[in-house]
Amino acid sequence: MGNKIKLGKFEIDEDEFEREFVEATGRGKQFLAEAPKTLNARFDRETKRLVLDLENGATLIVPTENIQGLRGASDKDLAEIELLLERTTLHWEKLDVDFRVSSLMNGVFGTQKWMSGLNSNTKAESEPQKKVA
Repeated sequence: MGNKIKLGKFEIDEDEFEREFVEATGRGKQFLAEAPKTLNARFDRETKRLVLDLENGATLIVPTENIQGLRGASDKDLAEIELLLERTTLHWEKLDVDFRVSSLMNGVFGTQKWMSGLNSNTKAESEPQKKVA
């Protein structure tokens, strides 16, 4: 058995750490090779939407109000988008928000709880209003 490496309150054997590191690095490389990438990301102030021009020629448009962490943010903060991890991830530094392009493409705009709230708001808006006498 090799030496132990202390990670916070946990300890792991050096050999196990090396094995896990190699596996994680491989998964990261595979993700970067397969993940959709954006060529350009911008905030459209007029429509209040995030516009992503993707490497495959498609354009994805998402209302920023639907994205967890962006609702209610200033136009200035919404416009400050960084592309990270070989253009697979969007980052808003001042808002401390990160999203994978693939998540947005799959309609995942936040946590399960956030999405549940979005879905219930969407259903409520699309249902006909009942008249009250």
